Amino acid sequence: MKDTIFYDAVNCINCFACMAACSTENRLRQKRQGKDLIQILNEEESDSFYLKPVTTQKGSYPDAVTVVGFKHCQHCEKAPCLDNCPSKAIERRPGGQVVINDDACTGCRTCVDVCPFDVPQYNPARNKVSKCIGCFDRVENGLKPACVNACPTGALISGPREEILKKARERKTHYEKRLNKPVVLYGAESESHYVGKLGWITLAPAAYAEEYLLPDSPEKQSMALRSFVRSSSGWGMGLVACAAAVHSLYWLKKRREKIADKEVNS
Repeated sequence: MKDTIFYDAVNCINCFACMAACSTENRLRQKRQGKDLIQILNEEESDSFYLKPVTTQKGSYPDAVTVVGFKHCQHCEKAPCLDNCPSKAIERRPGGQVVINDDACTGCRTCVDVCPFDVPQYNPARNKVSKCIGCFDRVENGLKPACVNACPTGALISGPREEILKKARERKTHYEKRLNKPVVLYGAESESHYVGKLGWITLAPAAYAEEYLLPDSPEKQSMALRSFVRSSSGWGMGLVACAAAVHSLYWLKKRREKIADKEVNS
């Protein structure tokens, strides 16, 4: 995970310039790939919007607070979508961005099922799944992601991970001292064994972590069990074989006892 995006929710003014830039960039990307511009402008497909606001009202008047979280790909260190894609349509770019290859996607929706952040979006009209690609094409050509480039306050920054982490920790210390309230730095360290560290780090007031869509220990229980079974399939098969052998011996023992009883009674 060489490249990291950092979102500072405390410094965010909710202008949504990032969201507008995300939509514009992805529509232009589709145009560069040969899609008809008029068709693009008239569509409201999931593959044109990768950064989506989720608004929550907390408290009541006069102390009501509006919290705006953003649903987006976290570009996980242990990306479950990448690990579980049966068609190998998902890859990790050199900068760490987790990207779906649209041509290789079969629309099976496994990535939708395994993502603990509910990010991948299925488009039934195209039978494809899409999500944020971290503007890997821009980054690999020396540019900033579209959302970062559009942010007017510096609430969104990006760059080499260690450099970004240093700035993020400095802001965390500053805010906690100034506001006298705990602040969470989400994704800087491993959030769970299921996803590991995150390629998108979020700084937000700890009291509103849930509203900022920052779940504690993110994972999908069923898929975590599936991954465990798959990773341990070698000795797991051995245990199954051993259990079958023990069962067979038990059955033979009972069978012999039954035959012996019949011989005695006869």
